[in-house]
Amino acid sequence: MGALTKSKTNNIEHEVETTFDKPIYIPETDIYEEDDAIYVIANVPGVDENNINIELENNVLTFTATQEESVMEGYKKLGDSDPTGIFKRSFKIETEINQDEITALVKHGVLQIKLPKAEELKPRHIKVIAG
Repeated sequence: MGALTKSKTNNIEHEVETTFDKPIYIPETDIYEEDDAIYVIANVPGVDENNINIELENNVLTFTATQEESVMEGYKKLGDSDPTGIFKRSFKIETEINQDEITALVKHGVLQIKLPKAEELKPRHIKVIAG
């Protein structure tokens, strides 16, 4: 495991892993729970769907999103305000997940991962009938 240092981009402080070829950022992430699913929402600016890897192994969810440097053909780059590198985060998931139903969407630099709960964990309404 490498050393973490603080890096500032656009006045936003990031933790950066410094022992790899590209910096590794720990993205800001929110986690929400509903009756039937857990949602992981992470900021991954400038990353498209082809550069995101998501794994759930031994109840640990890990996502890695690689941001490539943008290049405009015919222009010389004079400056860059967006960080390029790798966004990576892992979470221990304490709830049983239906792994076949996991979905992910990236839109406008935000990654949303939906982790549906296993059927046996979803709340059920039990109808009472007169006998």
